[in-house]
Amino acid sequence: VLREFIFDSTKNDSGRTRDNRTRKGKEDQALWENLMKTLPPRTERTWAALEQGLIKYNKVLKGRQEDIDETNELLRTNEELKMLLRQYLESKNNDAFQLPPTHHIECVINK
Repeated sequence: VLREFIFDSTKNDSGRTRDNRTRKGKEDQALWENLMKTLPPRTERTWAALEQGLIKYNKVLKGRQEDIDETNELLRTNEELKMLLRQYLESKNNDAFQLPPTHHIECVINK
């Protein structure tokens, strides 16, 4: 990204002459080539392996976050359902039934 920025800035610099831009471009290219040679190949492989490991770890963490979000949503839904069931069972209208819902629940529990 930085390399693209440097090359783009040399292209868009209209105040410089063509020779200055060419010289600047060659200097930039030489700089990047020298920077590429500063790390030995073993270190580059180590950093690449570390990057791959961190990418996998990031995927695991994102999966955990999705699981946590899903669990929280299920907990909220469960609380809502408990509240609705409590309202249903405590309703005054249940007394009007020949067999109220609480009677049926008591029969099932006693079996």
